[in-house]
Amino acid sequence: MAGYIEILQQLANIQGFILSLNNNQLNLKDFDEATSLNLVDFVGISQGDKDFKVPVSLFISLLQKQSLKAIPFMLRPDTEGQKIFTLDFAPDNIDLFKGRTHQIQDFDGNIYDYSYNSSTKQLITKKGVSLNERLFGTGYSNDASSVQFIKATSEGQTEFFYSGAPNLIQVFNGRTKLIENYNEDNVLVVRDFSNSNYSSNNKINLTKGVPLGSIIKIRKD
Repeated sequence: MAGYIEILQQLANIQGFILSLNNNQLNLKDFDEATSLNLVDFVGISQGDKDFKVPVSLFISLLQKQSLKAIPFMLRPDTEGQKIFTLDFAPDNIDLFKGRTHQIQDFDGNIYDYSYNSSTKQLITKKGVSLNERLFGTGYSNDASSVQFIKATSEGQTEFFYSGAPNLIQVFNGRTKLIENYNEDNVLVVRDFSNSNYSSNNKINLTKGVPLGSIIKIRKD
């Protein structure tokens, strides 16, 4: 009999909890329909047992990052010697080429070929671009592909450690894209670098050392 009473009490508690949820639940039918949205507006969401208000701008940022994986673009100057370009979208990071030559992004306070600001979508080249020249690039979200810049700290350096454990990497030495060593017919073909492929504390080893101050760019996919 005691067990039966305990079961009835538990059922009553569950029923009371469900009723409290229903009483606290927002009834969308009671709201007026909005005809527009502003970035400063809020919408309600639930995460687990908690309710939150979220600005519309955060939703837009999330959707942009999800939709922006790898988008190619081309920049054509409107005037001779143009240096400032504004992208049509706001990737987190980019690869940039002038013709077939990889361009070096400013790094560690040093000015190289160009700077890029994802907040303003603005790309500024060190040298002006002629009317007959084109800049080709690809924009990435950090969720899809991130980059790490490493400066050589010794003359002839060959070993460079990078963070994370990406599935694939691309390596650039200054304006040159490097080719990874590979196996062909069970024979190792030595090209520009080898990759450790560890679960952490990964590194690349260059076949030839680079001068002090060289910039190694590692794109991690």
